[in-house]
Amino acid sequence: MATNITAHIKTGVGRGRAEVYFFGNEGLVASDDGYWLEVGALEEKTIHVYGISGDTVKIFGSNKAANPGNANDEIQIGGDITADGLFEISFPYKWMKVGFTYSAGTVYAIMHAKFKG
Repeated sequence: MATNITAHIKTGVGRGRAEVYFFGNEGLVASDDGYWLEVGALEEKTIHVYGISGDTVKIFGSNKAANPGNANDEIQIGGDITADGLFEISFPYKWMKVGFTYSAGTVYAIMHAKFKG
């Protein structure tokens, strides 16, 4: 498991913005179930996944009232990610996590979003 999720909250003119490093600033070099993050207050979400070298990344979502628990995957959003890319998440849900099956290299998953309002 990753040791943390690193989040940076940016504010300025208009709405505040969030930047979330799902695998921490250091990326991941081992398989990980991921950590659920409550994202109900965010919109216009994109996730940049890069560093993939035979690895598989999956994005999961849930609308359960409480945190589903990190070992539970719930519903996969989109297909398996096996190549670097930028992925837009345009529909609302309460919880999100990014899971990872390791093969080689260091993989990063960074979400950018803005706060509703």
